[in-house]
Amino acid sequence: MEEDIKPISDINTQVEEVNPTSNISQTEVVNSYKKKNRVLLIIIIVLLLSILGMVANYIITRTPVIAPVESDENISEDNLEEENSEYTVFDMEEYKFSAKVPTYTLIDEEDEDFSGKYFWVAGEFDYFDSEMIDWYNDYLITLEMNFYPNGEGPGCHFPCGQIHVFSVHIWVNTGEKNLSEVNDVLTSNINSMLSGWSEMDETPISDIDSVQATMWDRDVYKLSGLAGNMDGVDEGYLVVTPEFVYLVEYFINPDTNEESINAANSLLNSFEFGD
Repeated sequence: MEEDIKPISDINTQVEEVNPTSNISQTEVVNSYKKKNRVLLIIIIVLLLSILGMVANYIITRTPVIAPVESDENISEDNLEEENSEYTVFDMEEYKFSAKVPTYTLIDEEDEDFSGKYFWVAGEFDYFDSEMIDWYNDYLITLEMNFYPNGEGPGCHFPCGQIHVFSVHIWVNTGEKNLSEVNDVLTSNINSMLSGWSEMDETPISDIDSVQATMWDRDVYKLSGLAGNMDGVDEGYLVVTPEFVYLVEYFINPDTNEESINAANSLLNSFEFGD
């Protein structure tokens, strides 16, 4: 019997069709996935950099910066502007305060407590963990201009050596109180603090003296007795503007030479406060 031979066209063949559009679709999905991953990675990196930037900015702004004013090479603070060979302008425009910090230096090799080269340093500090927040409301910052050995602390029991000390404590003048109103609040708060010290030490401490005076061509209050019965900066001036309250505490060492004392007095007299 002859085999029944069928034409090829009649043979039932199953050929798996390949859909080219299926491969293209998979490729597009993969590429899209990769693009989304890249975008997500970029967003994460930007967020991390932003967080690091904020942390770095916080650390920088909270770290006290001491800017020696001994010579041009040592002046690195933006707020210090060289004027001439006798002083450097310490300009704190944000707080409407400026001063002419002397470039005067002194070498005292016979100092029993600390021998070295004394020069002026200026900087800003926040003392939110001190009595400054209790003396008056809305404390902002303290500006310091000190005549220290090697630009550092005195390294001895205050007062000693050839040091001079100036601190300008600044508060916001909330409610735009006048000089007399601020003086009443400030002196009352300081006297309360001194009274607490007196009870702890069982030692009588007198209230601070507050007398109206003129300084820097404006009305001020001259304060004394700020340190109580402790060694420390005892004298000060209260200055009030519509925007800020300034308490200038200072110590000018009388046991140093005339040139050093004159430099300290010139600094005090150079203070300017914006209205």
